[in-house]
Amino acid sequence: MANLVPSGIDITTGQSQKVSSADNLVNSSGTPLAVGGLQLIERKEFLSDTASYTFTGLDGDTDEEYVIQGSVMHGTGAGNHQVYVRPNGLSTNLSGFYGQLAGAVYSGGPLTGWWLAVTTTSGLDLPAHVDAHVYAKRTGGGPNRQRMFRNNMVLAAPLLVNGTWNETVTNITSLQIIATIGVIGVGTELSLYKVIK
Repeated sequence: MANLVPSGIDITTGQSQKVSSADNLVNSSGTPLAVGGLQLIERKEFLSDTASYTFTGLDGDTDEEYVIQGSVMHGTGAGNHQVYVRPNGLSTNLSGFYGQLAGAVYSGGPLTGWWLAVTTTSGLDLPAHVDAHVYAKRTGGGPNRQRMFRNNMVLAAPLLVNGTWNETVTNITSLQIIATIGVIGVGTELSLYKVIK
């Protein structure tokens, strides 16, 4: 068993590492943590501009809920770059809605996917900070079997995103992070966790 604290750092080596589903989180004295909190599955730092990256080896029906946290940097190229999450790498049957309040001005509208981040070259070229939740377990029947997505993104102003995946048969076994416009920039850092209940 790895000697991991809740941050996903091995206390014997001080190194970050990927946590398999067989690993348990333990406190500094080696006692397993019982329930609650987040278990790090993988932390990814992008060392170059990248079109996409996939977190693999997942089991959404067992794990039930995932959290993606981090900062998305703007990559090479002008204009806004758009980054989305695709369950199992699929872009079908995804829908969403976003809303943003910048000062006294509200904007919002429908989406055709799970929007993770937008980055821009305007202003200070700031990262987009993300805190996304994927409710991955298939439950019940009919629309209750839809998987849900919720994301709080901050660029120049807070932006909220909600979405669903109307797919009732397939288990979520991977989450693809993909730039649909532009690239995922060098220096992007994303961590994938599963929620421990």
